[in-house]
Amino acid sequence: MLYQGLRSAPGPGTGLLVLASALVLAASTIQAARILTVLADPPRLPAWRRTPRLPAGGHEPGREG
Repeated sequence: MLYQGLRSAPGPGTGLLVLASALVLAASTIQAARILTVLADPPRLPAWRRTPRLPAGGHEPGREG
């Protein structure tokens, strides 16, 4: 559709066609980038399975042992 709009004679209809096509192309590119970002990230554990990280000393603060 964008290619057809770019090849047609100048006019208001052509401008609207090119604008709509460009918006669809931009939205598709953004959505594809979002999907690729999710697929390329390392897998994450679900929130209910995450355990809190211990500090560098290896024990919880305020507990001796």
